[in-house]
Amino acid sequence: MDNVWAAHNARIQPFETVRISPFSEGFVHGIGVFETFCSKDRRVPLKPHYGRMIDACAQQGIAYAPSFDAIGGLIDALMQRIPDRDVRIRWSIGAQDVEHGMYAPADELIVVAPLIQSRCATELYALCTPRSGAQGARVKTVQYTDNVFARQELRARGVPEDAEGVFLAEGRFVIEGIHTNVFWYTEGVWCTPSTRLGCVRGVTRAHIAAALAQKGGLCYVMNGTMDKLIGSTELFVANAGQGVIPVMALYDTDNALLKTWDVGAQTMWLRKEVHRLWAGVA
Repeated sequence: MDNVWAAHNARIQPFETVRISPFSEGFVHGIGVFETFCSKDRRVPLKPHYGRMIDACAQQGIAYAPSFDAIGGLIDALMQRIPDRDVRIRWSIGAQDVEHGMYAPADELIVVAPLIQSRCATELYALCTPRSGAQGARVKTVQYTDNVFARQELRARGVPEDAEGVFLAEGRFVIEGIHTNVFWYTEGVWCTPSTRLGCVRGVTRAHIAAALAQKGGLCYVMNGTMDKLIGSTELFVANAGQGVIPVMALYDTDNALLKTWDVGAQTMWLRKEVHRLWAGVA
Protein backbone atom coordinates (compact mmCIF):
# COMPACT_ATOMS: atom_id res chain seq x y z
CA MET A 1 0.00 0.00 0.00
CA ASP A 2 1.61 3.23 -1.19
CA ASN A 3 1.94 6.15 1.22
CA VAL A 4 0.51 4.24 4.19
CA TRP A 5 2.51 4.29 7.42
CA ALA A 6 1.92 2.75 10.82
CA ALA A 7 3.12 3.00 14.40
CA HIS A 8 3.00 -0.50 15.92
CA ASN A 9 3.66 -0.25 19.66
CA ALA A 10 5.29 3.15 18.97
CA ARG A 11 7.59 1.76 16.27
CA ILE A 12 7.07 3.71 13.04
CA GLN A 13 7.26 1.63 9.87
CA PRO A 14 5.63 1.14 6.45
CA PHE A 15 2.22 -0.44 6.92
CA GLU A 16 3.07 -3.54 4.90
CA THR A 17 5.91 -4.41 7.29
CA VAL A 18 3.71 -4.56 10.40
CA ARG A 19 3.58 -8.03 11.94
CA ILE A 20 1.12 -9.00 14.70
CA SER A 21 1.51 -12.33 16.50
CA PRO A 22 -1.18 -14.92 15.67
CA PHE A 23 -1.27 -15.57 19.43
CA SER A 24 -2.39 -12.02 20.20
CA GLU A 25 -5.65 -12.08 22.19
CA GLY A 26 -6.88 -9.20 20.08
CA PHE A 27 -6.43 -11.35 17.00
CA VAL A 28 -7.59 -14.67 18.43
CA HIS A 29 -10.59 -13.51 20.46
CA GLY A 30 -11.37 -10.10 19.00
CA ILE A 31 -10.65 -8.20 22.22
CA GLY A 32 -9.97 -4.62 21.27
CA VAL A 33 -11.31 -1.18 20.36
CA PHE A 34 -10.56 1.40 17.70
CA GLU A 35 -11.10 4.98 16.53
CA THR A 36 -11.15 6.27 12.95
CA PHE A 37 -10.96 9.95 12.07
CA CYS A 38 -9.77 12.34 9.37
CA SER A 39 -7.41 15.30 9.15
CA LYS A 40 -7.39 18.10 6.61
CA ASP A 41 -4.26 20.19 6.04
CA ARG A 42 -2.46 18.11 8.70
CA ARG A 43 -4.71 19.39 11.50
CA VAL A 44 -5.87 16.50 13.67
CA PRO A 45 -9.16 16.56 15.67
CA LEU A 46 -7.65 14.15 18.20
CA LYS A 47 -9.19 15.37 21.47
CA PRO A 48 -12.71 13.86 21.19
CA HIS A 49 -11.37 10.58 19.78
CA TYR A 50 -8.71 10.36 22.49
CA GLY A 51 -11.39 10.78 25.16
CA ARG A 52 -13.61 8.14 23.60
CA MET A 53 -10.71 5.68 23.22
CA ILE A 54 -9.78 5.98 26.90
CA ASP A 55 -13.43 5.59 27.91
CA ALA A 56 -13.92 2.58 25.60
CA CYS A 57 -10.84 0.82 27.01
CA ALA A 58 -12.10 1.42 30.55
CA GLN A 59 -15.49 -0.06 29.66
CA GLN A 60 -13.82 -3.12 28.13
CA GLY A 61 -11.49 -3.61 31.10
CA ILE A 62 -8.36 -2.79 29.06
CA ALA A 63 -5.63 -1.07 31.09
CA TYR A 64 -4.63 1.46 28.43
CA ALA A 65 -4.28 5.19 29.05
CA PRO A 66 -1.42 6.74 27.03
CA SER A 67 -0.82 10.46 27.27
CA PHE A 68 -2.56 12.72 24.78
CA ASP A 69 0.79 14.18 23.72
CA ALA A 70 2.29 10.73 23.08
CA ILE A 71 -0.50 9.75 20.68
CA GLY A 72 -0.45 13.16 19.02
CA GLY A 73 3.31 12.88 18.56
CA LEU A 74 3.03 9.48 16.88
CA ILE A 75 0.36 10.76 14.50
CA ASP A 76 2.46 13.82 13.65
CA ALA A 77 5.49 11.62 12.96
CA LEU A 78 3.45 9.35 10.69
CA MET A 79 1.99 12.29 8.76
CA GLN A 80 5.50 13.57 8.06
CA ARG A 81 6.18 10.40 6.05
CA ILE A 82 3.47 10.88 3.45
CA PRO A 83 3.11 13.85 1.06
CA ASP A 84 -0.68 14.12 1.34
CA ARG A 85 -1.94 16.93 3.57
CA ASP A 86 -5.38 15.31 3.98
CA VAL A 87 -5.25 11.93 5.70
CA ARG A 88 -7.35 9.24 7.38
CA ILE A 89 -6.21 7.85 10.73
CA ARG A 90 -7.14 4.55 12.39
CA TRP A 91 -6.05 3.98 15.98
CA SER A 92 -6.56 0.42 17.25
CA ILE A 93 -5.83 -1.43 20.49
CA GLY A 94 -5.69 -5.22 20.64
CA ALA A 95 -5.65 -6.60 24.19
CA GLN A 96 -4.28 -9.64 25.99
CA ASP A 97 -5.67 -11.45 29.02
CA VAL A 98 -3.71 -10.63 32.18
CA GLU A 99 -6.11 -11.86 34.83
CA HIS A 100 -9.61 -13.22 34.46
CA GLY A 101 -11.71 -10.35 33.15
CA MET A 102 -8.82 -7.85 32.99
CA TYR A 103 -6.73 -7.06 29.92
CA ALA A 104 -3.54 -5.25 28.99
CA PRO A 105 -2.75 -3.67 25.60
CA ALA A 106 -0.83 -6.10 23.39
CA ASP A 107 -0.89 -4.25 20.09
CA GLU A 108 -1.22 -0.50 19.72
CA LEU A 109 -1.57 0.26 16.03
CA ILE A 110 -1.93 3.73 14.50
CA VAL A 111 -2.26 3.82 10.71
CA VAL A 112 -2.14 6.99 8.59
CA ALA A 113 -3.16 6.88 4.92
CA PRO A 114 -4.18 9.41 2.26
CA LEU A 115 -7.78 10.55 2.66
CA ILE A 116 -10.11 8.95 0.12
CA GLN A 117 -12.84 11.21 -1.23
CA SER A 118 -16.08 10.36 0.56
CA ARG A 119 -19.19 9.40 -1.35
CA CYS A 120 -21.24 12.31 -2.71
CA ALA A 121 -24.46 10.46 -1.83
CA THR A 122 -25.74 6.98 -1.03
CA GLU A 123 -28.81 4.77 -0.92
CA LEU A 124 -30.06 3.41 2.41
CA TYR A 125 -31.50 -0.11 2.76
CA ALA A 126 -33.38 -1.43 5.81
CA LEU A 127 -31.74 -4.59 7.16
CA CYS A 128 -33.27 -7.85 8.32
CA THR A 129 -30.02 -8.60 10.17
CA PRO A 130 -30.46 -7.59 13.84
CA ARG A 131 -27.99 -5.49 15.79
CA SER A 132 -26.94 -7.92 18.54
CA GLY A 133 -25.89 -7.18 22.08
CA ALA A 134 -27.41 -5.31 24.98
CA GLN A 135 -29.21 -2.06 24.44
CA GLY A 136 -27.34 1.12 25.28
CA ALA A 137 -24.51 3.07 23.67
CA ARG A 138 -21.89 0.79 22.11
CA VAL A 139 -18.15 1.34 21.96
CA LYS A 140 -16.25 0.74 18.72
CA THR A 141 -14.87 -2.76 19.21
CA VAL A 142 -12.91 -4.81 16.69
CA GLN A 143 -15.70 -7.41 16.67
CA TYR A 144 -17.45 -6.83 13.34
CA THR A 145 -19.78 -9.85 13.25
CA ASP A 146 -23.00 -7.83 12.90
CA ASN A 147 -21.49 -5.71 10.14
CA VAL A 148 -20.22 -8.77 8.27
CA PHE A 149 -23.66 -10.40 8.38
CA ALA A 150 -25.28 -7.13 7.30
CA ARG A 151 -22.97 -6.80 4.29
CA GLN A 152 -23.60 -10.42 3.35
CA GLU A 153 -27.34 -9.76 3.48
CA LEU A 154 -27.07 -6.73 1.19
CA ARG A 155 -24.86 -8.64 -1.23
CA ALA A 156 -27.38 -11.49 -1.37
CA ARG A 157 -30.12 -8.97 -2.10
CA GLY A 158 -28.16 -7.53 -5.04
CA VAL A 159 -27.71 -4.14 -3.41
CA PRO A 160 -25.00 -1.82 -4.87
CA GLU A 161 -21.65 -2.14 -3.08
CA ASP A 162 -21.53 1.53 -2.11
CA ALA A 163 -25.01 1.52 -0.52
CA GLU A 164 -25.48 1.67 3.26
CA GLY A 165 -27.67 -0.59 5.40
CA VAL A 166 -29.64 0.51 8.46
CA PHE A 167 -30.20 -1.72 11.50
CA LEU A 168 -33.71 -1.79 12.95
CA ALA A 169 -34.95 -2.63 16.44
CA GLU A 170 -38.29 -4.26 17.21
CA GLY A 171 -41.10 -2.03 15.99
CA ARG A 172 -38.96 -0.87 13.03
CA PHE A 173 -37.15 1.69 15.17
CA VAL A 174 -33.98 2.97 13.51
CA ILE A 175 -30.72 2.16 15.36
CA GLU A 176 -27.84 3.14 13.04
CA GLY A 177 -26.18 2.38 9.74
CA ILE A 178 -23.63 -0.40 9.32
CA HIS A 179 -20.81 2.11 9.72
CA THR A 180 -22.72 5.34 10.35
CA ASN A 181 -25.10 7.34 12.51
CA VAL A 182 -28.43 8.35 10.92
CA PHE A 183 -29.98 11.84 10.84
CA TRP A 184 -33.31 13.02 9.44
CA TYR A 185 -34.84 16.50 9.07
CA THR A 186 -38.53 17.02 9.76
CA GLU A 187 -40.70 19.95 10.79
CA GLY A 188 -37.72 22.29 11.08
CA VAL A 189 -35.52 20.14 13.34
CA TRP A 190 -32.90 17.42 12.93
CA CYS A 191 -33.33 14.10 14.71
CA THR A 192 -31.04 11.14 15.40
CA PRO A 193 -31.66 7.81 17.21
CA SER A 194 -31.10 7.50 20.93
CA THR A 195 -28.00 5.58 22.03
CA ARG A 196 -30.34 3.54 24.27
CA LEU A 197 -31.28 1.59 21.12
CA GLY A 198 -27.67 0.43 20.74
CA CYS A 199 -26.00 2.90 18.37
CA VAL A 200 -22.46 4.24 18.71
CA ARG A 201 -22.17 7.60 20.44
CA GLY A 202 -20.35 9.03 17.43
CA VAL A 203 -17.89 11.91 17.65
CA THR A 204 -19.26 13.29 14.37
CA ARG A 205 -22.79 12.79 15.71
CA ALA A 206 -21.94 15.00 18.69
CA HIS A 207 -20.23 17.61 16.50
CA ILE A 208 -23.28 17.87 14.24
CA ALA A 209 -25.51 18.48 17.26
CA ALA A 210 -23.10 21.14 18.56
CA ALA A 211 -22.89 22.86 15.16
CA LEU A 212 -26.68 23.04 14.99
CA ALA A 213 -26.88 24.45 18.53
CA GLN A 214 -24.37 27.18 17.69
CA LYS A 215 -26.61 28.29 14.82
CA GLY A 216 -29.73 28.21 16.99
CA GLY A 217 -30.91 24.91 15.56
CA LEU A 218 -32.06 21.76 17.29
CA CYS A 219 -31.05 18.12 17.10
CA TYR A 220 -33.52 15.88 18.91
CA VAL A 221 -32.35 12.51 20.21
CA MET A 222 -35.36 10.27 19.82
CA ASN A 223 -36.63 6.78 19.01
CA GLY A 224 -37.68 7.14 15.39
CA THR A 225 -39.25 4.49 13.17
CA MET A 226 -38.82 3.93 9.46
CA ASP A 227 -42.00 5.96 9.00
CA LYS A 228 -40.17 8.95 10.49
CA LEU A 229 -37.46 8.59 7.86
CA ILE A 230 -40.07 8.35 5.11
CA GLY A 231 -41.72 11.54 6.39
CA SER A 232 -38.47 13.53 6.52
CA THR A 233 -37.49 16.25 4.06
CA GLU A 234 -33.74 15.54 4.29
CA LEU A 235 -31.84 12.40 5.31
CA PHE A 236 -28.16 11.60 5.70
CA VAL A 237 -25.72 9.19 7.36
CA ALA A 238 -22.41 10.25 8.92
CA ASN A 239 -19.24 9.02 10.56
CA ALA A 240 -15.78 10.31 11.40
CA GLY A 241 -14.13 8.59 8.44
CA GLN A 242 -16.42 9.83 5.66
CA GLY A 243 -18.26 12.81 7.09
CA VAL A 244 -21.83 13.60 6.04
CA ILE A 245 -23.21 11.45 3.20
CA PRO A 246 -26.61 12.53 1.83
CA VAL A 247 -29.18 9.75 1.35
CA MET A 248 -30.84 9.93 -2.06
CA ALA A 249 -33.17 6.91 -1.73
CA LEU A 250 -34.58 4.72 1.06
CA TYR A 251 -35.46 1.04 0.52
CA ASP A 252 -37.29 -1.48 2.69
CA THR A 253 -36.10 -4.97 3.68
CA ASP A 254 -37.58 -6.38 0.45
CA ASN A 255 -35.73 -3.78 -1.68
CA ALA A 256 -38.98 -1.86 -2.25
CA LEU A 257 -38.31 1.85 -2.87
CA LEU A 258 -39.90 3.91 -0.09
CA LYS A 259 -38.82 7.45 -0.94
CA THR A 260 -36.25 9.56 -2.83
CA TRP A 261 -34.68 12.91 -1.92
CA ASP A 262 -32.66 15.65 -3.52
CA VAL A 263 -29.62 16.78 -1.54
CA GLY A 264 -30.88 19.47 0.83
CA ALA A 265 -29.28 22.78 1.78
CA GLN A 266 -29.18 21.84 5.48
CA THR A 267 -27.36 18.60 4.69
CA MET A 268 -24.74 20.37 2.57
CA TRP A 269 -24.16 22.97 5.29
CA LEU A 270 -23.59 20.23 7.87
CA ARG A 271 -21.24 18.44 5.47
CA LYS A 272 -19.09 21.59 5.38
CA GLU A 273 -19.22 21.85 9.16
CA VAL A 274 -17.76 18.37 9.52
CA HIS A 275 -14.99 19.28 7.09
CA ARG A 276 -14.27 22.26 9.35
CA LEU A 277 -13.89 19.82 12.25
CA TRP A 278 -11.36 17.80 10.22
CA ALA A 279 -9.46 21.01 9.48
CA GLY A 280 -9.33 21.94 13.15
CA VAL A 281 -11.30 25.17 12.72
CA ALA A 282 -14.66 24.06 14.17
